[in-house]
Amino acid sequence: MRIALLAGLLLVAACGSDTSDSEAPSVLVAASANLDRAMPRLVEAFEEETGIQTVVSLGSTANLTQQIEHGAPFDVFLSADSAHIDRLIASRFAESDSRYIYARGLLALWTLSNSPIELRGPEALLDPGVRFVSIANPGFAPYGAAAFEVLERLGYDEHLTDKIVYAQSISMAHQYAASGNADIAITALSLAVDSDGTWTEVDRSLYSPIEQTLAVLSHAPHADSAHAFAAFIAGAEAQAVLGRFGYEAGD
Repeated sequence: MRIALLAGLLLVAACGSDTSDSEAPSVLVAASANLDRAMPRLVEAFEEETGIQTVVSLGSTANLTQQIEHGAPFDVFLSADSAHIDRLIASRFAESDSRYIYARGLLALWTLSNSPIELRGPEALLDPGVRFVSIANPGFAPYGAAAFEVLERLGYDEHLTDKIVYAQSISMAHQYAASGNADIAITALSLAVDSDGTWTEVDRSLYSPIEQTLAVLSHAPHADSAHAFAAFIAGAEAQAVLGRFGYEAGD
């Protein structure tokens, strides 16, 4: 099992080249950063079931979409939303009949376990002790867009203007708080579960549903493996793993 943070197209090309007939079947997966904790469990189960070697590149949904549009040789894309998958389908980079919502993501507030800030609810964001709040960049990450929607609906966006720290992906936003560079992260529930911090779920009525969507890419170098992986994610075993990490069931 190999899981890597996507650093650039050259890295993708290096680990995504076609395998020869003598090599074991493989699949190259692009996955939104919110899957950072769940993906190792998913890959382990998939490889054990199928014998297909799996390489995962994690990143923000927008950045991964751009990589695909510029020819990155991924086989399947697990996006954090449906809009980017639909964009790829419209431009014929993804197969429309392979599209489905594999999970629905949720938000959480997260801080270090030794933080003096009490996370009893979103009002913790207004605690005078909060210097910085980290969220994913709304322009790159659907979880960031959902986080900013929460701030707007609560009327906190203007109060926190000088305190918001934007990260390129949701996992980086979480890391800002984990490293102490932010006092609270508005993060993915999937990253908060089983973490070493303190968290509370954000009221689901404060943001639009985060419909995480999957599709096999039209020019997948390993199309058979891609479809096998897509089918696995829809299956009971993978859905149980996602459920343990705080995702709601998909379609």
